[in-house]
This record gives sequence, C-alpha cells and structure tokens, in this order.
Amino acid sequence: MAQAEPKYEVESDVVATEFDGKDAVVLNLATKKYYTLNETATLIWSGIEKGMSVAALVDLLTEKYEVSPERATESVRGTLSSLQAQQLVRPCPQSP
Repeated sequence: MAQAEPKYEVESDVVATEFDGKDAVVLNLATKKYYTLNETATLIWSGIEKGMSVAALVDLLTEKYEVSPERATESVRGTLSSLQAQQLVRPCPQSP
C-alpha cells in the first residue's frame, strides 16, 4: 500500500489574516504570540489551509515562482518546520 502524501493543518487556536495576498499575520491565541509571514510563507500557509499535501505545496511554489523543485522543496520543508516549531501547524493525522 502506498504511503499517503504528508499534509499539515493549522492548529485550532491559530488565526491568520492575509494582506494583498503577499504577506500575512498569524496569531497563536494560546501563546499570545504573533508572526508575520513573507510572500512565500503566505503562499505555503494558504496551501495548508486548503489541505494541500507537501508535494502539492512544492508544485505551487514552482508554478508561482521560477524555482527548481529542489529549491521549492527546501523552502516548503523549512517553512513547515518553522511553523510547527512555533505551534502554528501540525501534521494531519493519517487516515487508516
């Protein structure tokens, strides 16, 4: 059986607001900390909110920006790691 593409989801106590589709502010209501996201991180955040897999997020970056799949993968993984470290996103539970 093939392993499902990993996906992430926004933590339940986190809210976000985008500005002109380029930047976003994310607030963790539990920690009372807020974060600003640059254009690339905002695009990734938007994809997470839409339930996109990591592979789909990489495709999204390569379509929007002229970057290699390797560079896009590095950006997605780095952004997901940072967002998870700040308790803003978490891996989705795997369906049986």
